[in-house]
Amino acid sequence: MANTIPQPEPFVIQTSRLILVPSVFAIQNPAHRKLYSQLHGTPEFTEMAFGPDWGIRCWDDKAITFIIHREIDRS
Repeated sequence: MANTIPQPEPFVIQTSRLILVPSVFAIQNPAHRKLYSQLHGTPEFTEMAFGPDWGIRCWDDKAITFIIHREIDRS
């Protein structure tokens, strides 16, 4: 019998003002990947999140998918 890691059932946490979706599920949603890309292309967001020297990033969907998968693997 192979060792397999059980996959969690998809879920979200919702409040009156916020919806949290785990990255492992959100990555499957094209709108999430587009928002991720748009945020990292916005100077106000990147300066607040990463500091003034980080700059902006213009990533396509393939790059976003790779980056989010890398973040999931590291967590």
